[in-house]
Amino acid sequence: MKKLNLKHTSWINFIILFFIIILFRPIIAVDETRYLSVAWEMYLSKNYLLPLTLNFELYHHKPPLIFWLINLSWNIFGISRFSSTFPFLITSFFLLISTKRLAQEILNEKYTNQNIIYYLLGSLCFLIYGFLILFDITLTLFIICSLIYLVKYSKSQKYRYSLKCGFFLGLALLTKGPVAFLHILPLMFLINFWTIKKISIKKWTLFCFISISISLLIFLVWLVPVLLNSTSDFKENLVFSQLIDRIYSEEGKTNLNIHSKPFWFYFVSFPALLLPWIFSISFFKKLILVKKKLYIKKYRILFIWIISVIFLHTLIEGKQFHYILPILPAVIILFSKEISEINYNILVVNIFFVVLIILHIALYKFNIFDKYNLVPLANYIKKNEKKPIGYIGKYSGEITYLGKLKKKIDEVEKKKVELWFKNNPNGLLLFNFNKKKDEDITIVKNYKLLFEIKYKSRDIGVFSKQNYNL
Repeated sequence: MKKLNLKHTSWINFIILFFIIILFRPIIAVDETRYLSVAWEMYLSKNYLLPLTLNFELYHHKPPLIFWLINLSWNIFGISRFSSTFPFLITSFFLLISTKRLAQEILNEKYTNQNIIYYLLGSLCFLIYGFLILFDITLTLFIICSLIYLVKYSKSQKYRYSLKCGFFLGLALLTKGPVAFLHILPLMFLINFWTIKKISIKKWTLFCFISISISLLIFLVWLVPVLLNSTSDFKENLVFSQLIDRIYSEEGKTNLNIHSKPFWFYFVSFPALLLPWIFSISFFKKLILVKKKLYIKKYRILFIWIISVIFLHTLIEGKQFHYILPILPAVIILFSKEISEINYNILVVNIFFVVLIILHIALYKFNIFDKYNLVPLANYIKKNEKKPIGYIGKYSGEITYLGKLKKKIDEVEKKKVELWFKNNPNGLLLFNFNKKKDEDITIVKNYKLLFEIKYKSRDIGVFSKQNYNL
């Protein structure tokens, strides 16, 4: 009875943490603000099958599904911090349920399967990324759903599962593009290494063909109208540069933010997927026994999935920790028996929730979040939106959504500040600068500082050529 109560408490704490985050944590630049700005411009245009835009220019970096979900939430609940984050609460919830279903298909261990939801719920990575306005939790959900039907087909050879697998794989493609295939294709190619029930190559090939074809058809429903309504440069960037530049790029020869990191990055960051469980002594003692699972066929799909994803992502030049987040459910399922032997493991989940709730309140109370809050700057710009607005350096939509702006912000090179003010004498120029850096001070020393906020370890100022009454 106590365990049941603790499980109910976990769900209550999950919801409390969600509301604490939307009440106290600001929308973080540059990723969250950028994606909400793309969604905002879609909301303004009402064009859901046309090319995406950022700063009212064509944006080829991501497919549209996340932006569709945000717009759906806005149309139902109105535009707010709550409605912007609500789709990610829903996808996080269904990810928990889907992870349990996948575990049931792979392990068939009733007690462990019942608790896998709570082991994932208590994962630090899940709690951090589950409420961020990013693509990875949603991508993980659709990958898990497609794998459920892949495993089901391997047991039954019923072709209806190929339709369902393809459908969810198609949604994964609409979420983050071809990277979704990195999670599915290795398991398709290595079927004989992990399947428990024998299956003919002919039947398996047909299953893979149907699933992949359906996924591509779903993706093309969006891609074809976009290509028909875009420029040749945009088509090249969307179809080729995005894929090739992220796999390999020479420094200075791409406009993408590649996030280059050394080849060993994922090997040293992988243990973070096991936080906080890895800190348990009893869990740590059991880790040595995990290698025995290699000889148990039902676990091999998890090993192949985890190892292939890490290996393939290691070959890609662009590396971020959250790129391997979709293997988090696989890690939790693989280590579920070891986690289950941690004393009071469900209690640990609830303690972890309480710590995170208190931490968010403390960061708000002591004004730490203020250094990440761009809303005052966005509100100031909104009041002066009729004036020409510029940004020194690369602008990534930091305030377009926050200020509900309806016009483009000019990107101004440092050496062309004087020329921009000459062409826009009553304009306002934003600059993210370091007061201790002489080069930054030199750029704006001849202009009037009208508004300023602290941002992280720097300052963002609004400058004008003259001191107009604003």
